[in-house]
Amino acid sequence: MRLTMTSLQLYSYVYKKLNTVTPIKADCGKLCGAACCKGDSDTGMYLFPNEAVMLGSTDHKIKDVSGRKLFVCDGTCDRNFRPLSCRIFPLIPYVDSEGRLSVIFDQRAKGICPIAHANDFSNLDPEFIKNVTHISKLLIRFRDIKKFIYELSKECDEYKDYFTL
Repeated sequence: MRLTMTSLQLYSYVYKKLNTVTPIKADCGKLCGAACCKGDSDTGMYLFPNEAVMLGSTDHKIKDVSGRKLFVCDGTCDRNFRPLSCRIFPLIPYVDSEGRLSVIFDQRAKGICPIAHANDFSNLDPEFIKNVTHISKLLIRFRDIKKFIYELSKECDEYKDYFTL
């Protein structure tokens, strides 16, 4: 199957699908003091391939780190212009060693996010999980994004040793 969506069309759809859902039905930032939104010149969220097209008009920096685009914020944002990684946090699309796609807690989030550290999907809004799963199934159909998801999955595997529960 050949997909003919442009990056702008794809990310516009994905952003819209995730714009009104959050991990829990309350402000999860109150659980941790908004740890994931603190902003730091050395940290940020990876942009998915070609996602920068959605963020060109923001004042935030986009750095190149080891061949990936890193969106660096100052701790405040217009929620309409959050990168996809922020919208799905603390979840991540994940491909296991058998090539199966699933949605898991991002292993890298477990150090800062109490929701991820608890590793309990029952604490999450089912609509959030459903939408993240839906967009993950769509995104992996694009070759460059599929490669990116595979790379993130390997990176998460490396973190499992540090965050065993």
